[in-house]
Amino acid sequence: MAKKTNCVINGVPYFRKYATINGKRKMFYGDCEKDCLKKIDEAKKLANLGIIDNKSTVGQAISVWVYDVLPSNHQYAENTYPTYEGVYRNQVKDLNLMNMKLFDVKTVHVQNEIDKMVEIKIPTSKILSVMKILGMFFKYVYNEGYIIKNPCLRVKTPKPPKPKEIEVYSNDEVQKITKATKGNRIRFLVLLALGTGMREGELLALKHSDFKNPLYVYKTQKTKRIVRQGEPIEYQIIDGDPKTKASYRHIPLPKFLLEEYVEHKKLCIKEKKEQGKGKLSENDYIFLSPTGLRCQVAQIQKEWYNITVKAEVPYKTFHSLRHTYITKLAQAPNANIATVKELAGHSKLETTLRYTHVEMDHKIKAVETIDNLFDNFVIKDNEKVEK
Repeated sequence: MAKKTNCVINGVPYFRKYATINGKRKMFYGDCEKDCLKKIDEAKKLANLGIIDNKSTVGQAISVWVYDVLPSNHQYAENTYPTYEGVYRNQVKDLNLMNMKLFDVKTVHVQNEIDKMVEIKIPTSKILSVMKILGMFFKYVYNEGYIIKNPCLRVKTPKPPKPKEIEVYSNDEVQKITKATKGNRIRFLVLLALGTGMREGELLALKHSDFKNPLYVYKTQKTKRIVRQGEPIEYQIIDGDPKTKASYRHIPLPKFLLEEYVEHKKLCIKEKKEQGKGKLSENDYIFLSPTGLRCQVAQIQKEWYNITVKAEVPYKTFHSLRHTYITKLAQAPNANIATVKELAGHSKLETTLRYTHVEMDHKIKAVETIDNLFDNFVIKDNEKVEK
């Protein structure tokens, strides 16, 4: 069957068709109608991505992808896009690779960028973040048919760093911390973290109406970054869903926390009066700044550091209070790993098992328990002989 053509140029038959690309009427030629239509389709895809011809650079293409294509992808969590945009803006857009033509990029070019970062000792976490963005971008342009081969597929990257050792405070250090928080306005926040293992965002999202026994965790405070190309980044504090489905949980409250809440509520009432904002409402957040604004994790970390100095204990992040809670639960004599997992709000059992590390004295006590099982028996010649 003869190919369908509609014009002849220099004695060679072609199929010619006009199409409007980015508001401009353009003529396309192909060996046949199917070939011509394919070229028109590719041109429209390139135009949608912001690439008009094969002279466009990676930098031009990836910029359009980050600000026009990526935000419309709804498979990411609410705060994921701002994270990706931040990696692009701070680490990716200045790579030498950005000056290359998109269609000229090979695996070796991407590998060279990664090797340079390793050579100048860029942290592995940042290198992997850069590779993630590049990988997502090139996968997109490959899947859309803009390039014929993904140059990121065989790139070798540094191995991810080993998970940090879980930082936990000893019983003696917990007592020092408790004493050091007396008179401090975040005392109840610290004690609630120690007594429930809640994450910082979960604590800061609590309202007085939420404080019941057992305490139901169903939200977390988030800082939302609003990104608009060419404009300053805006930050907004909002309440969002917990980290995972497993983070929705009920936590029984120790008696001392119920008593501490009464004292903390008195402080809240006093501060609200001083701010001239009337009576305390059940819809008010439990933890606010001295001026009545919502607290941010950064503010808490600063005050927490001062407490560790006063208590004369090693500084560990505020999140280590959650680690302490989970570890103490896991090491309890009647510990049930499934219960610990649920109270911690872990989605995977493997995460909870990381907290089952124990010191030698706990191991000795565990072995003594086994000894008790054989208290009435003597093991001799592979036979059980009752005493």
